[in-house]
Amino acid sequence: MFILIGEVMQVLPSSRNTGKRCFYIDDQHSFDSIMSKLLQKAVTEKFAIGFDIETSVDRRPIKLALLQITTSKANLVIDPVGKDLKLFRLVMASENIVKVIHYAQYEKSVLKNYGCEINNVFDTCIWSRNTYGREKSHKLQDVVYRELGMHMSKEEQTSDWFRRPLTDSQIYYAVFDSESIFMIYERINNSDDIGWG
Repeated sequence: MFILIGEVMQVLPSSRNTGKRCFYIDDQHSFDSIMSKLLQKAVTEKFAIGFDIETSVDRRPIKLALLQITTSKANLVIDPVGKDLKLFRLVMASENIVKVIHYAQYEKSVLKNYGCEINNVFDTCIWSRNTYGREKSHKLQDVVYRELGMHMSKEEQTSDWFRRPLTDSQIYYAVFDSESIFMIYERINNSDDIGWG
């Protein structure tokens, strides 16, 4: 899906978990090209993407530092700082693109400050609460371990996400966030459990 414009993006090592290709996108042209491809696909079919963001933890108001998108074919780590978000807003608003997010309330609150409305959300946190009730933890790392048997380190969660270049550890952390929730969605996609939020 993204191979045709791969030459204008930084190709990262493939995912350690799924072998999917990973791309780091830090220019407007590549960003717009990716968003356009997602929107074109949404014209003819409904599909899901794993979605997560990284933000400033010590700045108010909270600032957007990174976007992570996982599709069925690739992992995308996108630097949104200083970018025009027009096409990204359309992707977030699309009813034909299911945005798989863990605790989507946070993403919604942050992106609202950027004029983004997120429609058609599958919230893995809500799904976990509905499925397991109060007896279980619904933090992302706990849900990932319970559903996928994978350990998720949160060491980079409070790191400086405005640092450029990002460290390999930061990029791996960012990819794993969106990729893991997409993997959970794929596992439960055919069940009757409800996780929309």
